[in-house]
Amino acid sequence: MMHTQKSPAPQAPRARNAGKHGNAVFSSRQTGAFYHQLRTKESVDAMALQLLILTVCRPAEVLHAKWEEFNFAQRVWIIPASRMKNAQEHRVPLSDAVLKILCKLQGLDAVWVFPGALRGMGMGAVLRRMGYAGSVMYTFRSAFRAWAGSQGYPKEMVDVALAGVSMIVALNYRCPDLFERRRALMHDWAVWCMTVQPKQQDIQ
Repeated sequence: MMHTQKSPAPQAPRARNAGKHGNAVFSSRQTGAFYHQLRTKESVDAMALQLLILTVCRPAEVLHAKWEEFNFAQRVWIIPASRMKNAQEHRVPLSDAVLKILCKLQGLDAVWVFPGALRGMGMGAVLRRMGYAGSVMYTFRSAFRAWAGSQGYPKEMVDVALAGVSMIVALNYRCPDLFERRRALMHDWAVWCMTVQPKQQDIQ
C-alpha cells in the first residue's frame, strides 16, 4: 500500500445549528434512505460518514483512524484501547462495502485514513449541506441497535458491535465462530443500508 503524505491528526467535528430537517433521529429505514442519498457524494468527509454508518463506530473513532489499524488480509479493523471510550480494544469486521470505501482512500496519506479535510467541518458539514444538524451523526448507532434487534440478532452481540460490553464478553466474541457471526451482522447491516430505497417522508 502506497501513501504519499503525512498530516496532523484530524479533529472531531462539532454539531452546529440544525438544518431543514432539524435534530432528526433516524429510524433504521431512514438510515438506509439517508445512506442511499449519501452514496452519491464522493468527498473524503462523505466517505468518513459512510464508514461511520456501516461500522457503527463513534465519530472520533472514525475520524482518527490510522492505516496501521487495518488488517486487510483478515478483513478487520483493530481500534486500540487508547482510542476507545471504554478503554478496551475494539475489533470491527470489515464488510465488502467498507473495504470499497477504504480502497478509494488509499494513497491520500501515509498515516491517517481521513486526512486534512476533516480537521474543519468534516462529517458535520456534510450533514448540514444535506439539511441536517451535525448532531445527527450520533443517532445512527441507535438505528443500528433497533434494526439488529428486529432481525433477531442477540442483544449481547449487538452490544459488542457497539463496543458497549465488558472485556470478558468482548474477548468471548473474538473466538472465530462468534467473530464470523459478528461479520455476518455487519454484512447484513451494510446490505440493508445500501438497498433500502428512499421515500419522500424519509428524506424530506
